[in-house]
Amino acid sequence: GRGRGLGGLAPQRPTVRGQRPAARPGRRRTLISPRPGFLPPIVWFALKSGVFIAFFILLRAAIPRPRYDQLMTYGWLFLLPLSLINLLVTGAVILSN
Repeated sequence: GRGRGLGGLAPQRPTVRGQRPAARPGRRRTLISPRPGFLPPIVWFALKSGVFIAFFILLRAAIPRPRYDQLMTYGWLFLLPLSLINLLVTGAVILSN
């Protein structure tokens, strides 16, 4: 018999032998514009990947690297109290339930 498609949600239409099924109406929306018709998918993927890699390389080059003593000061003065407050709040929430 005929398959049920997506678990019975979208039954498949019968097709004539040798004929491809009709494309479904509507277009899938993406965050980045759809691939231009003149580019193969692998080229479009490489292009988008290259743009993101270049962005992260330029971002890393633009931000100065902190010194070790600055990181340790940041950890002791900000991160340690923040983690202790988080521990106390989590414990209070668990005990109150």
